[in-house]
Amino acid sequence: MPRPRWRRPDFAAASALILVFGVLLGSLATSLAVAHVDRQLAEPPKPVLVVAESFEMPPAPDTNYLPTVADCWSGDETSVVRRDARGSDGVLPHSGDCMLRFTSGHPRGETYPGVASELWRFIALDELRSLAGSHEIRVEFSAWFNTAAVPADARPVCGLRVVATELAPGEVDQQIWLKQREFGNPDEDALEARPVAIAETGDRLDRDPASWQRVAAVVAVPAHARYLLLHCYVRDRSDVPYAGSERSTVQYVDDIAVSVEPMPAPRPAREQRVSTAGDAAGR
Repeated sequence: MPRPRWRRPDFAAASALILVFGVLLGSLATSLAVAHVDRQLAEPPKPVLVVAESFEMPPAPDTNYLPTVADCWSGDETSVVRRDARGSDGVLPHSGDCMLRFTSGHPRGETYPGVASELWRFIALDELRSLAGSHEIRVEFSAWFNTAAVPADARPVCGLRVVATELAPGEVDQQIWLKQREFGNPDEDALEARPVAIAETGDRLDRDPASWQRVAAVVAVPAHARYLLLHCYVRDRSDVPYAGSERSTVQYVDDIAVSVEPMPAPRPAREQRVSTAGDAAGR
């Protein structure tokens, strides 16, 4: 009686070979999948650019100090200067054809002696969280600054401040804030306001009109914050006031940018347990 085909040596060997090949192929696929996941976890989140302001297009910033609506610039008196309208100070835009010049240390219609020139903007955080694809986000606020016609006794400085706040545009009392300690905190006088996140970076400006200096501030945004308040300023840190009571030098800002990215994800629990066990073994 002939032997069944499945009992033949050649058939058994072929079956074993197929089984081994399948196991190897499955292991390879699993390894590739794990490697892909590990690579995704290892790659840092990519920031998303949400504001890129070089003052090339209207409208120019308003001059009513704190803005009362989101997504517009407002502050002290400023003017947009075009490349072809360059004066004797020798400053050219950092990029493009336009830059913003700080004109005075007070809003339009005011006459008090200003010690700083300031620019503000509100941004709704819901939009940023949506763009980042995460509720936990980190925001970078950056800008380029320049100065010219600096008196010998001047100490011009520039800075950026970013505030994550529960208050919406129009809910911040600018008169109260203006009278607070330097540059204030919008939630400080708000009833039952929770702590907000604030980040600030400043730098002293050199005297070279051909040299633009970049300043950046990074803040991790609390989950309860509703808006970001961007604050851009220039001022003089010297002890001697200028003639005419204004203490602002000829200073410019250009290429203001805001980018958002999700906060880095925590390590998987398995890796944390392995690390903890390793640490215990080491002790």
